[in-house]
Amino acid sequence: MVIRHARPCVFQELAHRLPECALVNAGAGCLAHPTQALLDLYTMRKHFKELEGKKVAMIGDIKHSRVVRSSLWALSRFGMEIMVSGPEEMRDEEIEQLAPYVPFEDALREADVVMMLRVQLERHDQTLFSSAQAYFRQFGLTRKRARLMKPDAIIMHPGPVNRGVEIADEMVEDQRSKIFEQMKNGVWVRMAAVERAMGGDFR
Repeated sequence: MVIRHARPCVFQELAHRLPECALVNAGAGCLAHPTQALLDLYTMRKHFKELEGKKVAMIGDIKHSRVVRSSLWALSRFGMEIMVSGPEEMRDEEIEQLAPYVPFEDALREADVVMMLRVQLERHDQTLFSSAQAYFRQFGLTRKRARLMKPDAIIMHPGPVNRGVEIADEMVEDQRSKIFEQMKNGVWVRMAAVERAMGGDFR
């Protein structure tokens, strides 16, 4: 059974009630998105080969991102270092105990992977930013800001992408962008997760 649910605890409840049923977590509230973390990890591994010591900057709506929480668990197991950045109103104290907060432009300079996160406007007060353009002016990844990145750094986004909000349209298509590769890899990784849940053997 593949489930996405607003309540994170629903998976524990179902596992208790349906012990014989294999469950695939396709997103649990703001808590977890394991298949996204797996496909991101796979995309990074394909590009860098060796992940130990690589730095990942996760930038944007940290407070409401289930992607950040799953990535902290998964990427750290491969020796990757995670930092977070974004608007003051979108910071999360609990996450910052595990991943340091770094100012936006410093994060761009230091990271091997720049992961722009979707701004989840539906979870915020409408007065948080006067407009999507206001957010983009302060925290959007533009070509000018991308010049701060390391020459061999890559750009990622868990999707769906709000073009012109988290990231400029041209940067989605930039040669350093792995966004479309993430989408493609997501198909294979999620197929593998379902196959494994159904009893497939990958040895």
